[in-house]
Amino acid sequence: MKSIQTKIQIIESQLGENTDISSKNFLITEMKKIGIEKLPYSYSALKSFIDPETMNVHYNKHYKGYVDKLNAALSKKKFGDLDLEQIVKSISKYDDTVRNNAGGAYNHALFWKMLSPTAQKPKKLVAAKINKDFGDFPSFKKKFNEVAKSKFGSGWVWLIVTDKNKLKIVTSENQDNPLMNNFKGGGYPILGLDLWEHAYYLKYKNNKQDYIKNFWNVINWDFVESLYKMKVETKINESIVTKTLLEQDENSFLNLPIVESCNSSEINQIKNTIFLHKPSEIDRKHGRKPLKSIIVSSISNLLKKQFPNNWKEETKTHMSGVYRKSKGETVRSLLNNLTSSYTAFCLLYKFVNAYLDKNGDEKIEFNSTDYDKNLLNLEKFFSVLDSLRGVVFNPNSDINVKIGKVLSYSDCIGKRNETAAKQIIEINLGEGTCKLTSGLGLKRDAFGTDCVVTINDKDRDAQVKPFTRIEEGDGKIKIIGSSSVQSYKIELFVFVNVVDKVVLIFNNIGAEMINGHYVFPANSLLSSLSTDKSLDLDDCSKYK
Repeated sequence: MKSIQTKIQIIESQLGENTDISSKNFLITEMKKIGIEKLPYSYSALKSFIDPETMNVHYNKHYKGYVDKLNAALSKKKFGDLDLEQIVKSISKYDDTVRNNAGGAYNHALFWKMLSPTAQKPKKLVAAKINKDFGDFPSFKKKFNEVAKSKFGSGWVWLIVTDKNKLKIVTSENQDNPLMNNFKGGGYPILGLDLWEHAYYLKYKNNKQDYIKNFWNVINWDFVESLYKMKVETKINESIVTKTLLEQDENSFLNLPIVESCNSSEINQIKNTIFLHKPSEIDRKHGRKPLKSIIVSSISNLLKKQFPNNWKEETKTHMSGVYRKSKGETVRSLLNNLTSSYTAFCLLYKFVNAYLDKNGDEKIEFNSTDYDKNLLNLEKFFSVLDSLRGVVFNPNSDINVKIGKVLSYSDCIGKRNETAAKQIIEINLGEGTCKLTSGLGLKRDAFGTDCVVTINDKDRDAQVKPFTRIEEGDGKIKIIGSSSVQSYKIELFVFVNVVDKVVLIFNNIGAEMINGHYVFPANSLLSSLSTDKSLDLDDCSKYK
């Protein structure tokens, strides 16, 4: 899951630096909560199955009640930064209050999507699998109805995909879910029916049989198909990867796809469709996350699994991540930069697609408008990448060499800018007035601190950025040629032009981000520094 520092950065980028502290703190608290799924239809849309009054009470009282109670229980204990599915999958480590309410929240979030006002028929993959595992659809329907009718007391009936890729009908007590790690004989739920009396009593009274019968008229088979497809594709991809790697020798990675470097168009597509994509305001209110946060957490999980001995958890002073020894110091590995490198992600994306194509599987495609499809494709992407991580992180593989060059070049350019800024500042303001801090994994790095600049005997955190030129007008200064334009929780911006050997230092007050450029009030410019002296800088071309 994404760290609270990452969440704060996301909130800052959405609010801007001028938002008052109390509002920011409130929104940070809200972001930590489990979100409420929006009902995808009106209360009366399913009246052939359930009456509007029951749907209203079921959604607003019962479901929202589970979510509210879960958030209250989580806030009382320091469980960290979690999402609902993660809680459900590791439910055994929580108390009964969390278990009951997490199950209630998760089950209902699924249930709303499993229903549709439009009559549908089972789709291709699920229909074929039902015929294979139950003989035919009528037999499956009869079995599902029998299990549902025989369930005594409160609970649910589910159609699940087992670890052996078999469809199975099971029931759960109360608000338990087959995905829970302490659920015996569980699996991945793709269809479920709420058998609690509050779900049907106003319309059906004690006639549960008709409630079960009418359920078949409102099943969202499109959603069921998407759940099954995602689960099966993940299994297939993992099986293909495992089989391929087992059949090859220790140099098997040499026979895997060789991908070409990404061009600017491909990188920009990744940047705009995934990294910069933000859910709508409505989606955010219902707990939808920026896709970048999913990338950050997924890559971090991969690194943690691949390098368990080098992984360090977050402390009061340092960020979590992979660390290594360098010149007697413990520093944060460049591999952690995979979470923010558009170019490296593009290479991984092309590598995974080349692998899927080679094995006759459907390639992954991202687009700029369909959030749900992008989310499913990200899950598939990271499932395949997880299975291939031994190859990706093998220093002798082609993909590892390419990624290493990308990360090294990007890091070299960043350090070159920081070193140039330090030298120019110290030539003008005196030795020791600019201390570089990035790369050590300090927590303040997460907020954008690259260096500490001393101005008027006061140390101030600063973010270092490149620039090529400025444009002035209307009391504003626009920065041209900067990189990764986003907000940072720091005091100063230091912009450096390595070619002209110029540094501009701005107060981070009133900064705006307009069309990919930083724009500052003219009076926030604190210093304009330059030098004619030569600078001692690394040559980054060796990483090209």
